[in-house]
Amino acid sequence: MKQTVQKAMEKDKEISVVLKHQMNGKTKLKGKVKELTDEGLTLTDLKTGERTRLAFDEIKEIRGKASHMGLIVALAVVAGVAIAVLVAINSLGNNS
Repeated sequence: MKQTVQKAMEKDKEISVVLKHQMNGKTKLKGKVKELTDEGLTLTDLKTGERTRLAFDEIKEIRGKASHMGLIVALAVVAGVAIAVLVAINSLGNNS
């Protein structure tokens, strides 16, 4: 759990924290980690700027926000291949 938080903090990435029990009516918090200690972390909400101090024993799960870079690269490759195929078909049609 701490490794996930450390990576997110180093890369300045947003994380989702699922709590074991409700805190202020919420069981899930999102934000960026601004401080990390052996006991817990400080999470800053990106919308409100509110800081929440959480102990690791209060946390059920931590999820890093997924990067969509792989999906974007795959779509770009598929689009490139589709364009190449269409150009090839068009060239063959014009040669007839």
